[in-house]
Amino acid sequence: LQADIAAHGEGPQHYHYLADCYFGFKDYEKALHYAQLAIDSPVQTIGVDSDMYHEAIESMRQLKQPDAAMLAVAERAIKRFPQLPDFYAEKGMILCGLQRLAEARTALEKAVGLAEAPLRTQESTYFANAADIVYCRLGQLYAQAGEAALAREAFAKALRQNRYNREALAGWVAAGSFES
Repeated sequence: LQADIAAHGEGPQHYHYLADCYFGFKDYEKALHYAQLAIDSPVQTIGVDSDMYHEAIESMRQLKQPDAAMLAVAERAIKRFPQLPDFYAEKGMILCGLQRLAEARTALEKAVGLAEAPLRTQESTYFANAADIVYCRLGQLYAQAGEAALAREAFAKALRQNRYNREALAGWVAAGSFES
């Protein structure tokens, strides 16, 4: 990659790969820079264009950038990839951080609804890597609303994804204690 850039100059065809490399090296400033360039680039990759949005959001998270800025990237990703659960999940988690819990619940419910349906895209998804966290957060929102049955179901789904998720186990046990 560096040899090609040295020989031909840096261009849009390099942005995706540079973002991936810097993200892997945990150089989040450069990863974010190149992810944003890749997002705005006319160059498209087959099945992995959504990765740039993920890398941008995660880089922003690591750089402790404002939730509102991450939310804007998540919303842009939803417009581009409305069939992927990933960015509805990101949006829901970000909205939780902003204490916009009703909107967060809607976004997380959309994410799990899409994740539980057959995938209708060739685009890659990373939702399975975070499914337990999403279900757990949704369970917490249900529990806060006093909806024990929904909370228990969400915590159970989180545990099916990751039986070692202590937060989900604690939520599942607690949800059983306030059932009617």
